[in-house]
Amino acid sequence: MVTPVAPLTVRLTSAIVVLRTNPFLGALPHVISCVSQCLDHSVAIPLSHACAFGSLRLLRRVWDVSEEFAASDGETRRCCWSPLQFLQSDRHYYRAQFSQAVVEAVRRGDLNMIRWLFDHFAGCVVTVQAVEAAAASGDLQILKFFLHTEVATQDAAEANSVHWGGGDLAAAVENEHTDVARWIFECKGSVERDWGRFMAAVVRKGDLELLQWLLDRGYAGRQLAPPRMDDAAWGGHLNTVICFLSEQGANMTATEPALICHTYMSCIAQIVAAGKQLAGVNRFCSAICPQEILGTVT
Repeated sequence: MVTPVAPLTVRLTSAIVVLRTNPFLGALPHVISCVSQCLDHSVAIPLSHACAFGSLRLLRRVWDVSEEFAASDGETRRCCWSPLQFLQSDRHYYRAQFSQAVVEAVRRGDLNMIRWLFDHFAGCVVTVQAVEAAAASGDLQILKFFLHTEVATQDAAEANSVHWGGGDLAAAVENEHTDVARWIFECKGSVERDWGRFMAAVVRKGDLELLQWLLDRGYAGRQLAPPRMDDAAWGGHLNTVICFLSEQGANMTATEPALICHTYMSCIAQIVAAGKQLAGVNRFCSAICPQEILGTVT
């Protein structure tokens, strides 16, 4: 049963219009308030869930209700339970709602909503999940907003912070957003992240241009996860496998047999699955792997 609570009740326009058709009911303000309260479920929606609807108006309403709860007495909070009563009073809930709300807004690609959240919250954290989601969708505008805000407020006592890293670079490459990956690497390349997953994504995509770009910018000298021939084979990229052997100065007759066999089998399995370049793989592997070894895997 919904308990009427005057401070938290808004008179909805829809309720006013409908009740005006009945002059007896429309003349009673408390009836309009009760009907409005039954229709208004914003009091029961956590702020982060409200973001999923993509409505700034709803977000403002939810925020206003949370402020009304904060200003109300204990009796109001006891008789009308709502998750919003914790938004202004519980610091941990406040921060958690911000982090979850930003992730929702990023998934929607709604920069205006993200701006609103930054304007209303302080001392909170944009989690790596939000950065990964923006990278995966290729939303450079949101990522630039995160960086700009971080730089502009770095000296503020209660500034919102952004956690970069994790799988942000990998997510960008895996979803074909090479430009975003380059931007993140240039702006936040010193941050600890899953370098192994990132490099595997680059090599499995067969993106030699991006790989060379990374190497030109000192990737190899930083002792980060190196590119692996297995990943090139996994992606079915014969040219990348050849490039690796050339870069390593591999001797076509003295190469480690076990490595060649493993790479050969990986190439065959993945390229057959992709239906491309099988003849080229056979010729290549036959040229670099001893026949007695090939005979054990073909």
